[in-house]
This record gives sequence, C-alpha cells and structure tokens, in this order.
Amino acid sequence: MQIDPTAITAEVYFCDPEKERFFVKVSFEGTGMWINSFSVTTSKYEGMEWWVQPPAHRQGGGFVPTVDFAKGFPLWKIIQDKAIEAVEKCKSNGYSLSKKDKVIEEIPDGPITLDDIPF
Repeated sequence: MQIDPTAITAEVYFCDPEKERFFVKVSFEGTGMWINSFSVTTSKYEGMEWWVQPPAHRQGGGFVPTVDFAKGFPLWKIIQDKAIEAVEKCKSNGYSLSKKDKVIEEIPDGPITLDDIPF
C-alpha cells in the first residue's frame, strides 16, 4: 500500500507548556477521518527529543490504546513525524495555538440575528 505523506496533517489543539505535554489531532485529508489525542511529551530516552503516544482510554485497571499501530510500518513513522512537526511549530509560535473560531468582542445592544454570528 502506498501512503501519501502530504495527505496526512497534524495540529496541536492543547498544550501544557510547564509539563511540555501536547495533544495533537492527526487528519487524513480527503478521507473524512482524523484521530484526536496523540500525546507528545519530552522523552527521557537518550537520542530521542520527543515521545509520541497514540490515544488510549481507561479499561479495567489501566489504559489500552484506542488506536494502535505497528511501529515498524511507514504509517506510524509519518504520523510520528507530523505530530512532532506540529509540536515544534507550536513551540516556535510561543505556545500559542491557532484559533479557527472567530470571537465576537463587541455585542450590540439591539436584537441579534443569525446573520450576526460568524460561521
């Protein structure tokens, strides 16, 4: 199977700069599929700056992967690289996350219609 790395994107949607912990959403462009909650933290292993973990959920007494990957296949390497790239971009932007939502700062005193809401 051929994987087009340009069809996979990643973005940080939450970060805790004090703990150096980031949560990343990975999107598979053109498929309508994305996976939330990849965790990216600083690594304690020599030679590795970042540790990327797939999302996991609580089951029984521990956590199990929500989505699992065979780490020896190209898809995992692409996702890992894209997640780290998104984290480094977030850090270089001073940990500010891009906001897609438009925030209304001034609300008129009169009645509001749906046309006033920026979608």
